[in-house]
Amino acid sequence: MTEESKLAFQANKSANIIRNLCDLYGLLLQDAADIYYQSDTSELIEDGIADLHCRSDKYLATIIWDEYQERQNRLETYDDLPNIQSTNHLNKHSVNCFGTGPIGRG
Repeated sequence: MTEESKLAFQANKSANIIRNLCDLYGLLLQDAADIYYQSDTSELIEDGIADLHCRSDKYLATIIWDEYQERQNRLETYDDLPNIQSTNHLNKHSVNCFGTGPIGRG
């Protein structure tokens, strides 16, 4: 398969998944495209990970929708957390949340 044909296949696969998102969940085309291109699954499909491109478009649309719903639920959970505004008390000797070094360094 040439590089050009791979790109054409990927574009067609993406378009079909987006169309399935519209059909299955009543989404507008732009919303479905946004959900698709912001998903981790779309990156895996394009990278050829786990042969996801071999799965049906409808199946992949449901996986991407589930991923979107989970992300929305996490965002709602974070919205319920207290809003911490200031980090002025931190200095270059403060340790990051993993305890591995200064904040901003790995």
